[in-house]
Amino acid sequence: MGMIMKLVAGACIALSAASFSSVLATPIDDRYANLGGANSFLGAPTMNEATVPDGIGRYRHYENGSIYWHPNTGPHEIHGLIRQRWAELGWEKSYLGYPMTDEINTVDGAGRVTKFQGGEIIWHRADNSIREVKSSDLVVDWPFPVGEPWILIQPNGTLEEWQLPDESHLPEEDRTKPDSHIGQWAYCWDMVHAQTGSNGRPFTAAHSGKIVYVDEYADSGGDANVVVQKVGEGKYASYLHIMKSSYTKRFFGAFTGLRFLPQALPWAERPTPKIGVDLGEVSNTGTEGAHMHFCVTTKPDRGQFGPFESVPVSFRNYSFSTDQGKTWTYVAQGVPRKGQWVRRETPVNEKRSFRKIVASPLSYGEVNGTIALGAKGKPSGPGTLQITLMSEWGEPLRSTTINVATNNLNGPWLYSIKKAPAFDDMIVSVRFAGPWSRQTGGPVSGQSGTFVVTPDGTATQDLVLKATALR
Repeated sequence: MGMIMKLVAGACIALSAASFSSVLATPIDDRYANLGGANSFLGAPTMNEATVPDGIGRYRHYENGSIYWHPNTGPHEIHGLIRQRWAELGWEKSYLGYPMTDEINTVDGAGRVTKFQGGEIIWHRADNSIREVKSSDLVVDWPFPVGEPWILIQPNGTLEEWQLPDESHLPEEDRTKPDSHIGQWAYCWDMVHAQTGSNGRPFTAAHSGKIVYVDEYADSGGDANVVVQKVGEGKYASYLHIMKSSYTKRFFGAFTGLRFLPQALPWAERPTPKIGVDLGEVSNTGTEGAHMHFCVTTKPDRGQFGPFESVPVSFRNYSFSTDQGKTWTYVAQGVPRKGQWVRRETPVNEKRSFRKIVASPLSYGEVNGTIALGAKGKPSGPGTLQITLMSEWGEPLRSTTINVATNNLNGPWLYSIKKAPAFDDMIVSVRFAGPWSRQTGGPVSGQSGTFVVTPDGTATQDLVLKATALR
């Protein structure tokens, strides 16, 4: 009997210890366990969990990395050269703030990236290098009319699948949903109007840039309806969940008088709205109520143009409120946080200028090949060959010119395009300007099929120069 009592007592002590440990488990403990604990790449802990200098965040170092937690970002691991660079900058006290993702693959396969509150650090596999892309590298306006208060309901999501409580006993519609703005989509924003319904509210151009692509035909706003605007190389702003035909109503037809969506126009003829001009109206997504989803991505935010991912961005000339609009704090340039009321302001001395984009989230490759003569003639004197690299959405991305000399009118001619963005479905074309041996009915030109530019790779595309036959 004594032995039995001892066994029972021991089991109770063990059970109590296990329960006590579970009760005290922190988000950092949970993340560490989810990664595999001491058997993971992080290895064993080298310290107890501690509070960072801001008095809010928490961290713990391990043999091969760290996990940092903040209530606005959740727990995320960081390691390797990315962690080393973050440490050099000052950890969470630097402009980067806290990590919003673990270290993840870049979508183009060129390396790894960790996305922080104030930017991202990218490790490039080909040369083992590190580069930073800051939120302040791209500054845009708040995408709504001046003075209208909107609430940030989901920026920089933190609740991932593995963090969800066990709600299997609940009906599907009552279960907690994971955030959608995680991982590659950490730099996306969902907003709802703070005082009236969002449905039908106008949204405005956040930047003076060319409209790339528009879809406005779905009956509800849904994921189908979007306006995409270029704001820099590899940086395209998407205004998602727009009301059917509202782009035509607010901007396209009313403002320009045109009747073609931008993707049907040559690149040079696509409209370029100025900051603050109405682009359309917010609508219901069909499942989550009416809200505006704003995101800047490496390529236009449409499935046929993938793969793409969100990139860092900051806003200027806005005020925020944390007490439901009773008091407001002006911000010349910054990144608003979840739950804040935000409204666009226009200072009297405002100059419509932006900081130069000094870093790109893109990777690059090279395109080269030969240009040979096809049927129907050849150059009959000196001229030039204009070679242009284009994206599948019709944007000229790179170009180079070759002089055709008198002593080489028969070709072939070699061309090379350096620092070509690593995109899928690229097209390269050539056009000859100069005298031709036969009369033609149109341009003397040639074009490749679609091809892929891989990071640090070389794509070879040979072209054939042909004259358009005279009819």
